[in-house]
Amino acid sequence: MSFSHEVKETISGIISETKGERKKELQAFYYLVGSLEKEDLIVFATENILVAKKIIILLHEFFKGKYSFKVQYRGRFKKVFYIVNLYTKDEKFFELKKIIKKKEKSAFLRSTFLARGSITDPKKGYHLELRCPSFAAYILLGDLLSSFGVEAKGITRKNVFFLYLKDGEMISDFLKIIGAYHFMFAFEETRVIKEIKNMANRRNNCDLANLDKTIKAATKQVKIIKKIGIGNLPVNLREVASLRLEHPELSLAELGEICSPPLKRAAVNYRLKKIENLKR
Repeated sequence: MSFSHEVKETISGIISETKGERKKELQAFYYLVGSLEKEDLIVFATENILVAKKIIILLHEFFKGKYSFKVQYRGRFKKVFYIVNLYTKDEKFFELKKIIKKKEKSAFLRSTFLARGSITDPKKGYHLELRCPSFAAYILLGDLLSSFGVEAKGITRKNVFFLYLKDGEMISDFLKIIGAYHFMFAFEETRVIKEIKNMANRRNNCDLANLDKTIKAATKQVKIIKKIGIGNLPVNLREVASLRLEHPELSLAELGEICSPPLKRAAVNYRLKKIENLKR
């Protein structure tokens, strides 16, 4: 079972607290997988049985006894579609006015993800998208996400509009908005672990680069000191030169620590630069 399906299976079982929230869930399904076939017939068509079940549960509350269910096989490959027919002349029920309440917005977005959303397993990458059946739905969903501080990007594929998120923090926020708390925590845990690993890798790469730089500089310094000869150096430079010959692997700061008395990195660097200049 995919990560995306697991999230959908979980949120399909969420029961909204108020009738207003449940109405917004049903309205979302209408705008995303529904259509007005004729004056007294609204058809919901989906490939996801979880969506069909949720629609039936909501219709049972608002339109008890006025719906039917069937399975159709469409296309060349006989793809399964679940069809829920609603027989009603109450089209005003589905007129979507501006959604003000946060919980009603969350309910609408929850149905949206269930019907038209997908999310990548965070272990593989960060990507969440919502497939919008129309430009109007694209604008509406974008505005709803923005009201929660989630800024989605848009793209079109084969004349179909998509909203998508690639920012890990925003995806986590979206999961929280739709009530998928378990997956939000799992997503956050994976995200934190990945960031710690990336930070460690960057630090390791930085350390390796610094080590390589230290070795190259030390090799050059050792050659110069050997060519000049420690006995030919001024007295105040001999200790640093001698320690450099003995410890070519040490950084300037580490070299300064074993001087007597200890020297700061800048002081060690100053002395070695003076030795390099003697060669010229």
